[in-house]
Amino acid sequence: MSGPDGRVPWRVLTPSGKLAYLLLAPVAAVLGAVLLGVALGEWAFVPGVIVLQVVVVGVAVRTFRDADVEDVAAPRAPWRMTARPTSGFVLGGLFLVESVSAVLRAPGQPDLWAVLLAAAVSATLGVAFVRSSLRLRAGDHLGRP
Repeated sequence: MSGPDGRVPWRVLTPSGKLAYLLLAPVAAVLGAVLLGVALGEWAFVPGVIVLQVVVVGVAVRTFRDADVEDVAAPRAPWRMTARPTSGFVLGGLFLVESVSAVLRAPGQPDLWAVLLAAAVSATLGVAFVRSSLRLRAGDHLGRP
């Protein structure tokens, strides 16, 4: 399970490790965005939250692994978001519902641009998770782009 140099890449394999990451990483992202807002001005808070939350999702997608389903040492195919299709459908659905909810609440919001930007990012993440799950369900486990 090691890479070509003999080292095992950083992977999160246990449910408790995944839960800890999912509870702590978003909090760290929001705190980081608050610091950005303080340092650069209020305008930087919303883009900061969005960028840092995408980073949180990106790190989780690259490091969360299921040893029963995939090689944990090998790099994951770029399109692959989860180990199993079901989890990708659930996460994709949640991101898409979040996006629709934001758009429905958008009219009358003082920072309409921020709401629509967050909705677009959530929709993009949702589509990525759903597409990944469709490929996994179709049996594409070889990592072909």
